[in-house]
Amino acid sequence: MQQRVELISQPGAEVVAESLAFRSVDHADRPPVPSLAIPDLHSIVPPDELVRFPAAQLFVERARAVQSNFGVTPRSAPVLAAICARLEGLPLAIELAAACVRALGVEQILERLDDAFGLLVGGSRLAPSRQQTMRATLDWSYGLLVPSEQVVFRRLAVFVGGWSLEAAEVVCSGSGVAPQEVLGLLTGLVDASLVQFDEQDGRGRFRLLEPVRQYALARLGASTELDAVRYQHASYFESFAERWEHDANVGGPRRQVAHAALELEQDKLRTALRWCLDQGDAPMGFRLGRAHWNLSVEQGAFSEGRAWLTQLAALPDGAKAPAARAVVQIIEATLAWRQGNYARALELQREALPILRQADDPWPLHAALADGGWIALYQGD
Repeated sequence: MQQRVELISQPGAEVVAESLAFRSVDHADRPPVPSLAIPDLHSIVPPDELVRFPAAQLFVERARAVQSNFGVTPRSAPVLAAICARLEGLPLAIELAAACVRALGVEQILERLDDAFGLLVGGSRLAPSRQQTMRATLDWSYGLLVPSEQVVFRRLAVFVGGWSLEAAEVVCSGSGVAPQEVLGLLTGLVDASLVQFDEQDGRGRFRLLEPVRQYALARLGASTELDAVRYQHASYFESFAERWEHDANVGGPRRQVAHAALELEQDKLRTALRWCLDQGDAPMGFRLGRAHWNLSVEQGAFSEGRAWLTQLAALPDGAKAPAARAVVQIIEATLAWRQGNYARALELQREALPILRQADDPWPLHAALADGGWIALYQGD
């Protein structure tokens, strides 16, 4: 226990304890505290190099405070790196996760991070009560927000990954929050370190650290707004996808720009697709799927793309939009023959081509016929 006391009282412990930099009367002017640096998950980092990253170093220090023989091995290093990444370098979350090594292995900790607030409950008894669990800390911070900030904070939970101001102004407005108020409210949430702000190519982007997003989502789920906000999110990204669909698929000088725009918001587009499947909204799902056509090809995301499209085409509501459904089938055929599944591609084409020939939309028909030529060529016909 003595070792734990020394760790908590060491210089820098205040940063760990106040890592979320939640606003209070005493800390109103404190700048946001950044997350700790985390390793690149796409690189293999040896154990001795991993612990040089502040996030991993903090985890190891706190783990050894409760289990003196804790060490990093070649097997556990990538798991530890993944834990730090899932917690996005958030010091308090890392400290609480590290305390779990008393009863769990690092692989079990990683598996349970989908329920971060069920797991991260092992804070120091010496810390103030609001710092003993992630939920208590966030409850304290949330209580300091003015009501309109609380509303916007809850609604931001539907964004997976970063988002633009323009998206937030649409998704987070309504029911007492005007679009022109969203920027000021976002700024307040950034000042409270609940929302992170980054600049990319001269444009501002916002994001929630994943443990914070989970908390906001729980708050949103407890309100009466969840369905309405999910719809606003899906509707906005349907419009966003349609705005880039022509350039992304037909080609031309703006094709790369269109693909970059769609890739930047891909997590949100996936969330919108999931909403369409959950709600059975086939027409909206068809429009979202169409925007991904050539992006899925360029990314080599054949299996993922086919999984979305198969589910969309199977929605009962799809019969009401046969031409749009036929386009979805032709897109799946494109991905299928790229995987070498010519039989499935031809099956989809036989069903979709008669409908496309009657539709007033020549480009999908031309693309389907071109695909048919490629399939014949690869089959030696």
